Amino acid sequence: MKWISRVLLLLLYSVPYAFLAIYGDAQWRSLWLYLPMIVGFTVLAIIAHVTKNEVIVIVGNVLSVISSYTALAVSGIGAMSWYFKPVTTHILIGLLSAVAMGAQFPTAIVRINKRRTMRKRTPLNPRPNPYAKEMEKTLYLNSVPGMVKSILNAENEEGGRTVYKKGEEW
Repeated sequence: MKWISRVLLLLLYSVPYAFLAIYGDAQWRSLWLYLPMIVGFTVLAIIAHVTKNEVIVIVGNVLSVISSYTALAVSGIGAMSWYFKPVTTHILIGLLSAVAMGAQFPTAIVRINKRRTMRKRTPLNPRPNPYAKEMEKTLYLNSVPGMVKSILNAENEEGGRTVYKKGEEW
């Protein structure tokens, strides 16, 4: 089941979102197709984070860039530098994809590294010890304050407890 969600996410990421946004902007003179690109990348990134497939975010964004450039080459739109004044469609697809990646990559990489450090057990990140409380008690009793306390509360020869008060001699 897990591989099905990965394949489905990759298929949804391979939609050429940047190309469709630029195409809609150029053909219909409308910026409304940039909204599905933003919503699509956001929803896919959230689904990838919920299903713990952060690697899919990175691979999927690369697939989206490749599919956008492929769709641009197949469509024959051209550079359209007359419409997108300072840039061409190739540069604009690169910029849109870079912004989308820049918004998704940091969280994906942080979560990947966090999960990787959770898997590795090091002296700084040990496995939880079920006997930790008993060990703390033993370590405390072997420390100087623990020894003083155990001496002060030691049993005398008759079996009763001898409690020494401050100023009394032992």
